[in-house]
Amino acid sequence: MRLRGKILVAGLAPVLFLGLLEGGLLLFDVRPPDADRAPVVFVGHDFESEPVVWDDDVFWRMKPGTKTTGARDLINTEGFRGPLRPTPRPDGVRRILLLGDSCTHGTGVRLDATFGARLERWLGSGSVTASAPSTPWEVVNAGTPGFSVFQMGRLLDVLAEGHRPDVVVIYPGAWNDYVPAMDADDEELYQRLQDSRGGLGRLRMVQILRGIIAPAPDPDTARKERDDYRNRWSKAEVGPNGRRVPEPAFDRLLAGLIANVKARGARPILIVPPAPADTRVKWPTGTTYANLVRDAARDHDADVVDAPALFSASGLPDDRLFADHIHPADAGHRLIFQALARIWTQRDLPDIPPPPGDLAPRPLMDVGIRELWTDPTLDFAIQTHDGRAALPLPHRVRFEPILIPPHSSLVVALRALAAPDAPHAGHADFEIWIRPEDAAEARVVAEPVQVPTDRTGWSDPTSARVDLAPYGGQKVEIRLSARGSAHRVTWGRAAIHPFR
Repeated sequence: MRLRGKILVAGLAPVLFLGLLEGGLLLFDVRPPDADRAPVVFVGHDFESEPVVWDDDVFWRMKPGTKTTGARDLINTEGFRGPLRPTPRPDGVRRILLLGDSCTHGTGVRLDATFGARLERWLGSGSVTASAPSTPWEVVNAGTPGFSVFQMGRLLDVLAEGHRPDVVVIYPGAWNDYVPAMDADDEELYQRLQDSRGGLGRLRMVQILRGIIAPAPDPDTARKERDDYRNRWSKAEVGPNGRRVPEPAFDRLLAGLIANVKARGARPILIVPPAPADTRVKWPTGTTYANLVRDAARDHDADVVDAPALFSASGLPDDRLFADHIHPADAGHRLIFQALARIWTQRDLPDIPPPPGDLAPRPLMDVGIRELWTDPTLDFAIQTHDGRAALPLPHRVRFEPILIPPHSSLVVALRALAAPDAPHAGHADFEIWIRPEDAAEARVVAEPVQVPTDRTGWSDPTSARVDLAPYGGQKVEIRLSARGSAHRVTWGRAAIHPFR
C-alpha cells in the first residue's frame, strides 16, 4: 500500500505542478512572446503598419479608435466603421448587415458617402424618399479591409446572434479572394490554426512554449516575406500556392453564405464587384469572380446589384467612379445606393411606408455646372401626381432655405423613367416653385419643364435654368414638383450658379 501511495503521489505531482503552473500563467496573464504578432502572413495585408488586431475567428479586425485611409471617423469598439449598435438588437429596430472588404468599408470616401450610410439615411429620413418608417432601420457596416468571402461567412456566424439582421448585403470577390495565397488558401489556414489550438494547444503553457520554439514571424521578417513573395509573383495571376479563395471554393462558400443568411430569417442582397478598365485588363480573373457572384444570385434566388453594368451605363469615366484601382469613389457608392433603393421599393422588403404628401427640407447640392449634365447620379427623386405610383417616392422636394447670391440662377438637370407597366410613352411636367422667407406661399417661377419618358430606360438629360436675380440677397425656399402621366418617376440634380 505504501508503495502504491508513493507511486500515486509521484504520478500526481507533475500533474499538480503543471495545473498550478497553468493556473498561475492565466492568473497573472502571462502571454506568449509572439502574442501580439499575426501567426500567418497574407499578401497585400500588412499587420505591422495597418490599424488591425488579430482575431482567432476571422483572422483580423480593425483596431478600435483608429482611422482608415482618408477617413475622419474612428473605428468603433466592435472593429467597424460607423456608430456602435447595441447588442442584442433592441426590439422594434430593423438591422441591415453589410459584409464585404474595403470597398464596403468605404476606403477613400467619407463615411456619409458610403452606400451603407446613404441607405440608412434614405430609410430613416425624408430627405430622399418616404418619411421615417414606424420601425427604424440601422445599418451595421461590417466591411473590413482585406476580407475574403471565407472571412465574411465566419463574421456572419460571429455577429448574427447579437445583431439579428433582417437584410444582409454581401459585396464579395472584389479583390482579396483571387490574390495569391502565400502559404495556403484561407480555409486551410483557418483549419491549421484551429488544429494547433485544439487539445493541448489550448493550454497557455503550450502556447508560450510554441512561441519560444517556433514563434510567429516578427514584423520585419513578415514584411520581407510578403514583399519577396509579391515581387516574385507580381506579374502572375496566381502564385505556387494558389489563391486565397480558389474559384470552386468561392462558389461553394458564397452559396453557403447565402443559405446561412436565409436560414437566419434574413434576406440576402449580392453586389457584383465593379473594377476600372485598367484593373480588368491587368487582372482579368476579377471578371471571372464577378461572374461567379452573378451566377450565385441567379442560382440561389438572391437579389443582386450588378455594379459593373450600372457603372458602365452611367457614362461616367473611371476616375469619377473609382478612388483608385478598385475602390468605388463617391459617385460609385451613390450608384450602388440607388440600386439598393430600387430593390427596396420593387421587392417585398419589410416596413417601407406609403409616400407622404411632402418631405422635410434638405440641402441644395453644391456641384459644378458641368456635373449637372454629365453626372446621372441621384440628388432627388419624385413621382408624378396622378395614378398609382411605380415607386414609393414623394410628389415634391423641398430644399432648405438658402441665401441667393446676386446675379445667380437655379440650374436643374432632369432624367425620367416610365414604369414597365406604364400605358404609353409620355412625359413628366416638372415645376419649380420659390417661396421667399417673408412670404406665406410659394409660387411657380417658370413654365413646366417637360421631361419625355418611355418604357425602354432613362431619358436623356433635360435641363432648365431659372433667373434668380429678383431674389438676390434674399433667403428663399425652393420646391420642385412633378405632374403628368401616371407611373413616371423623375430623378435629377439641382444647384445654384452665378451668371458668367
